[in-house]
Amino acid sequence: MRDFGAGEVSPGGRAPLEEPPSPLPPGTITRQGAYGVPTHVVAYAYINPFTCAFIEGGTLTKTTLETKGKVEFTTENVKYGGSCPYTYPSAVARYTWGDAAAKPGDGDFFSLHFATASGVTADSNWLFALKPAVGVRIHRRGIDITDKKPLPSHAYLGERIDL
Repeated sequence: MRDFGAGEVSPGGRAPLEEPPSPLPPGTITRQGAYGVPTHVVAYAYINPFTCAFIEGGTLTKTTLETKGKVEFTTENVKYGGSCPYTYPSAVARYTWGDAAAKPGDGDFFSLHFATASGVTADSNWLFALKPAVGVRIHRRGIDITDKKPLPSHAYLGERIDL
């Protein structure tokens, strides 16, 4: 799937891509993501809400580009909840934070457009915030060995092992 740069118009005639608005548009959905970890953004499928019948899938495109990470699209079988708790083939978006220089709380705004062949559309705005890194400490028998050298794979009886 091709991403269109600023000022380009997609083949469907959609408006040119724009820079993130300020302030953010009403209805912008916020999520948090960790550096380098793909995080689910959204899944779309066109479903009859009365019969729960799958009508058709669609495609996702970016209408405002992300700047600090990467949004990737796939088609997957997704289990939905609510009144239609079934699995449907869906257009899925995932975001991976990629800016190593970013600080916790920094945001990355982007917009997505979902469309089906029959003309059903949905637009959404997203703001991803970088989660603070969680410090993990490793303890062995009550001793913090997080910053110590790795233990040897074997030791001889009576041999001293420095932690």
